[in-house]
Amino acid sequence: MHLDSLAPELILQIAGHLSRRHWQRLRLTCKVLSETLAALVVNKISINADRKNVTELLDSIMGRSVLTPPIYAIKALDITSLRETVIPPSDSDDKSHPYYDPKRPERDEAFMKELLPVLLRLTHVQKIRWEIHSNEAESSLDQVGKIVSSYPLLESLKLVVFDYGSIPSLRLFRNLLDLDYGGYDILAPTSPIDDLCHVIVQSPKLRKLSFDSKWYRELDDLLQPCSAAGMQLPLDTIVVESCNSPLSLLPHVHHLKILDLTSSGKYDRYNASRHPDLEKFWLGMLQTDTAITQLGVDHVPPSLIQYLKSYSGLETFRFIASHGSPTDVSRNMASDFYNEALANHRATLKKLTIRFDYAEEWCWTPEIQTALSKCTVLRRVKFGVTRAQIEESVPPVLNSEEDNTVETPAETEPLPLHVIIHRIAKECPSIRTLELRSTLAELLPDRFESYTLQNELWDAFEKSLTAYESEEGVKALPFIYGGPGGSSYEYFFSPVLDKEMKKLKYQKRRRY
Repeated sequence: MHLDSLAPELILQIAGHLSRRHWQRLRLTCKVLSETLAALVVNKISINADRKNVTELLDSIMGRSVLTPPIYAIKALDITSLRETVIPPSDSDDKSHPYYDPKRPERDEAFMKELLPVLLRLTHVQKIRWEIHSNEAESSLDQVGKIVSSYPLLESLKLVVFDYGSIPSLRLFRNLLDLDYGGYDILAPTSPIDDLCHVIVQSPKLRKLSFDSKWYRELDDLLQPCSAAGMQLPLDTIVVESCNSPLSLLPHVHHLKILDLTSSGKYDRYNASRHPDLEKFWLGMLQTDTAITQLGVDHVPPSLIQYLKSYSGLETFRFIASHGSPTDVSRNMASDFYNEALANHRATLKKLTIRFDYAEEWCWTPEIQTALSKCTVLRRVKFGVTRAQIEESVPPVLNSEEDNTVETPAETEPLPLHVIIHRIAKECPSIRTLELRSTLAELLPDRFESYTLQNELWDAFEKSLTAYESEEGVKALPFIYGGPGGSSYEYFFSPVLDKEMKKLKYQKRRRY
């Protein structure tokens, strides 16, 4: 029996154990495998009027090319641009401007005539990502929206809107399971929020909502029609940014498993007294039976600690304030979080991220080490290391030739880096990856000076880490990623065995 004689379902099941490179090679062997595996290889197209090969792509979909992708295999559509980008875009339609192109309207019209028949053929699309720019004509948006909103299998819509007002064609979308909106309405007098309200009301089975807007009150406006109609969405995933108040989410959290509020109230991040709605939100969560498994926040009020103590099953926790310091309330919650909130989640917590560029209260301490050693399945940890920990990170000093233990600082002293690694290797063998950031106690008045000091600390950290040697008998060390606080780049360090000394050391691999 030949492979191509099997049922398509069996071929796809077998191909699931191969890489994309193997799929591409198998497609070259015969027509049957080419058509069957197309669902794995050719499953997404991107429409961008700025691309030189966009005409070739449209021709191939319409069957006017030698290489014609199977239409049934295209499950995802990315609409990046419906119009050529002209510099400067704000003056491109001004006839008196030197950049004015009199033939541009004709090209735009010709492009739309080619695009619309193509969109009509893509009836198997399930996911759409659509960027809407300020220079795109409303008539073009209406034509495209009318077609793509009618796709029978459509489940997911991601909108990225740049400086655009109301978009009536959005009201045609319905019965979505996933809605993602990112609005960057810098100058537009209105926004598409009213249009998105219709989308949500027309999608009663919506499971995932992602929302990012520069106007932080728009989340309330977005969900207000649901509240007015007494409608509860069965959301299992909520990702919200630029949200001044998450209270409007409370009616829709009964099926929630993933919640990310990492930019909630970011306009008031530095003043804890301006977070009453966050406190009320977590008190409201206490009144539900919701057990979140993946949680991301940038503020830890006492009510969040109470909520985490009320259930078990948390798998991922992220506490991030990468653009500044946490509030005073959040600073004081470190001990309560590790000693009380994590107690019910020791058997399930797999990933823990604590990141501040300019705060040391949540950095690694003996108390934190003791708490995390009780987390039996913890695999990945991200945290900060303080200036004192880096400066005191000298090679380990053995107590005696007979005793291969390492001198450990008193509980009140900062743990040097080599002691942290030693204790993780011994007490937390489940941790396989560490992500480290050099952290300052406070943001200096001169931000450039802060970044300079962070880089100096990171240089010292690198020297300490590459000079590190494990204790005898240690068979495994975690991989380490890291970089200076306030920076976007990271380095990767992997443990290697020194065959002569029979000890593990760290080797710097590459920069990301």
